[in-house]
Order: sequence, then C-alpha cells, then structure tokens
Amino acid sequence: MNYGFNISMRHSRNEILELGKLLLKTNEFQAIEVTYSEHMRHIDTTSYNQAIFELVDMYKTKVLVHISDFNLSEENIILQNAILDEFENCCKYIKAFNGHEIIMHCGSRKLMHISIRHKDGSRQTHTEVYEKMWKLSVETMKKACQIAAKYNILVYTENLTDNMLIQNAEQLQRYIRDVDEKNLYIVYDTGHGYLTSHNVSDEILKCNKWLRHLHLHDNHGSKDEHLAVGAGTIDWRSFCKALKDVNYQGICMMELYHSTYDELVKSKEILMRYL
Repeated sequence: MNYGFNISMRHSRNEILELGKLLLKTNEFQAIEVTYSEHMRHIDTTSYNQAIFELVDMYKTKVLVHISDFNLSEENIILQNAILDEFENCCKYIKAFNGHEIIMHCGSRKLMHISIRHKDGSRQTHTEVYEKMWKLSVETMKKACQIAAKYNILVYTENLTDNMLIQNAEQLQRYIRDVDEKNLYIVYDTGHGYLTSHNVSDEILKCNKWLRHLHLHDNHGSKDEHLAVGAGTIDWRSFCKALKDVNYQGICMMELYHSTYDELVKSKEILMRYL
C-alpha cells in the first residue's frame, strides 16, 4: 500500500521542503496531492510551485492535483467554457510535474442563477431542480474528461457534503455511469462520508470497481474538521477491513487541514495497524 499527503496553500515553502525531507526522502510516503490555485487574483503561487518542483526533482515523488472550487453545474455557457479552459490549464500544470491524475468536484445543487419554472409559471420541485443541476454537471464533466484524455490524464471525483450534488457512494456510481467516460473514477473522502452516512465502511463496498483514490481524514460527525486519522470518531478498523474486502490498490492520501510530520506519521501507523 502506498501513502501520500496533501500540501495546501497554507504551507510555507520551508514547511513543504521539510516535509519532503522527512517523509519523501525516506520513502515513508510516496505521493503528494497539491492544490491548483493558478490565476487567482489574490494568491501568489510562485513560492508554492517552486517548492513542489523541488520535491519532484529531489525525490521523484508522484504528484496528484486537486482542483476543487469550480461549479460544474454552471448553466451559463460562457462560464462553463471558461471552466473547461481553466481545467485544460490544470492538465498542462500537472504534466509539468509528470503527473496524470486530477481530482475535481462535481458542482453545486444550489447555485442556479435563474429560478427554473414550468411553462405555466409554477416553480419546479427540489427534485426537478436537482436533476437539472445533475444534467449540467454531467455534461461539463464529460467534456472535461475528454480534454483530460488528450493529455493521458485520469479524473477523480469525490463525495462531498452540504449543498453539493454528490454526497454518497450510490450517487458517485450513478455519476460515473452517466458521464460514461473511461478515464473518470471515484475518490472516496472518509471525512465527508462520515458526515453524511456515518458508515464509511459500507460506502467503500458500494464504490466497487470505480474506486481509485482515497482522501483520508477524521472528524467527530458534526463538522468537516480534516483531522488526523484517529483524532475523531471514525471506525478505522472497520474501514480498513472494507478496503481489504475490495482489494484497494490505490494511494492512501492523508488530506489534513494542515499536514504536519507528527500527524501524518501517526495517521499512517493507525492505518498500517489494521491493513
């Protein structure tokens, strides 16, 4: 089993390089997941990107990219095309790190710009609006996957919380089938899953053949805390048994709020105890 950790924009350049020396140089962890934050007017990514390049150059580590904040259920065609253009920029970004896996969220179910009404003027039901948002997201994701295929990139989408389209494994399966592109797979997020179902083990079993990646973090069942494994109330023993039952062969990616050496090592130790 290979292990990885996320590097957020909250990490300083020195913190990034120190984590690399302690965890990647020793091969205790084999992969990192970085955040795509290019072209944000208030963020300078220069130092962050330079540090990631140094890690890749020194340790030949595997890099995955998380591009999370686009609303794929956007109904404005101009904005949809802009999202797809920026997604293609992300494809070029990850290839610079010799990577070929992008994590992208499916979109919101609450951000319609214009209320949807029937021809008689009556409002559509919540279910009808949800299905409309679903269809828009599927359309955009399909186009994104086709763009990614040109760069030999796999796309992963995850279960989310609150007002997002996908919140559980059954919805993930439906989404994968509806998009119907061979390079789209599931990343299952334990913290999100625990908030919405409280049974992440059953959820893993439902992900079936499409499970390719994991976001691992803990919470206490009430808010998305992104704690280290074992710091909340998720049943990790049961979760790891489910991973073995489905013969999971992907990366165990720690997605903590602010990854530190101690939290990452402890998280891995707990997982290895049960795996």
